[in-house]
Amino acid sequence: MHDSVPAPAPRSLRELLESLVDDAASFHNVPVSVARDAASITARRFTTEGTKPLGRAMASRVTAYCWGVIRRRSIRSREPALEELRGHYLLSSVVEDLRGSGHSAHDIFREIEESFATCVSPETLASFRTRLCG
Repeated sequence: MHDSVPAPAPRSLRELLESLVDDAASFHNVPVSVARDAASITARRFTTEGTKPLGRAMASRVTAYCWGVIRRRSIRSREPALEELRGHYLLSSVVEDLRGSGHSAHDIFREIEESFATCVSPETLASFRTRLCG
């Protein structure tokens, strides 16, 4: 999923947003409708950037904003197609909190397994097991 944002190469706002929609739908299982809505909202927010090439800093801001819209839409929605994505964001938040308080990867996974196994899909839980424990 989308946890860190590498700085994309400079390009126009439209090109960057098209790329983000493709990436979200193709590699992160975000429904195309949600990705397109996020791109549209992001385009309105950054409308002053127009068609000029974006610098790395602005491209990173646009990327982070768009993913933030996807995250918020996914968390608020009860749509079944977003269930796995909601689970990912829930567990990512828990991992971040527990890492910040000094827990080891194995302790974090044990907490996730004990407290959230019934709240997320088995696939999401397995992906976090792999990420945290290898």
